[in-house]
Amino acid sequence: MPMKTNVATAMMLLLLCQNSVQGEGHRTSEKNTEFGPAIQTGFGLARYHDTCIQFRVYFIAKDFFHGLKRTESANGPVFKKGHDNYRKFPDLMTVDVEATAFPCDVTERPIPPPEFASGLLASPSFHLNWSTETGSPPISVISTRTRHQVTSLRWDYYLDIQTKDADLNSQMTIDCLLRTDADRVRLTAQLR
Repeated sequence: MPMKTNVATAMMLLLLCQNSVQGEGHRTSEKNTEFGPAIQTGFGLARYHDTCIQFRVYFIAKDFFHGLKRTESANGPVFKKGHDNYRKFPDLMTVDVEATAFPCDVTERPIPPPEFASGLLASPSFHLNWSTETGSPPISVISTRTRHQVTSLRWDYYLDIQTKDADLNSQMTIDCLLRTDADRVRLTAQLR
């Protein structure tokens, strides 16, 4: 009798492995968006009953991140672009929270319908904080734009935020509330 393979589980493991192995100065992913080039800074997976959701977090700030490299020094990480050192984020930035839904068990439903997971992903809310040694100051979301094509399982949420005086070594915590507080997903994002 042939062994059944749970393709969704294998895909999730592959994505976890792909995103957990990084070398110094290596970025796992970059993409172009209508708001400028984006660099991947976070990743997460969530499961709601029979729906799995892969999250990716990207930072966008015009060309600020293009060519920006992180290196380790005796005093901790340093960010450089050419001959210039950078310590702070630009005043304004966009965070792209990308969510792709798929059936956890593809043997039951191999091709999801176009509206798959739209009840979960149509109108989430987001709460952002910086994780610092002195606390977790909130980040104010100035505006949110949602992008979703009817024929796609991917949703993009573009969150415009003010990042003035935020240190490039800071970690961002993103709480995504999909329907209720019980459907909360916590993601972290940080420049690597």
